Amino acid sequence: FPPIRGGLAADLEIISDDTWQITFDDIQQYLGPFCVATKAFPRDPPEIRQWQITYLDEELRILRAKNIRAPEVYIFVLKREEAARFVLGA
Repeated sequence: FPPIRGGLAADLEIISDDTWQITFDDIQQYLGPFCVATKAFPRDPPEIRQWQITYLDEELRILRAKNIRAPEVYIFVLKREEAARFVLGA
C-alpha cells in the first residue's frame, strides 16, 4: 500500500541565524507519488508564522512557532530520523 504524506508550499525569509519568517501558500496531500488534494491558505491577509529554532545537537531541535498576528507561542520538539523512502515499482 503506498504511503500517505503531506507537503507544504511556503516562502521563507531568514530573519537571523535562528529565526525564520514563513508565509504559507498551500498544503498538499499525496497518496504514493500522486497529489490528490491541495488547499490554498488565505492571501489577504497572508498566513505568516515566525519560527525560532534552537539546535540542541545533530538530532534534536526546539521550534517555537508564532502567528505574527497573535500572542500565543507553540513549542515543538523535533527529532531527526532516517525516513523510509517510497520507490515506485519496488
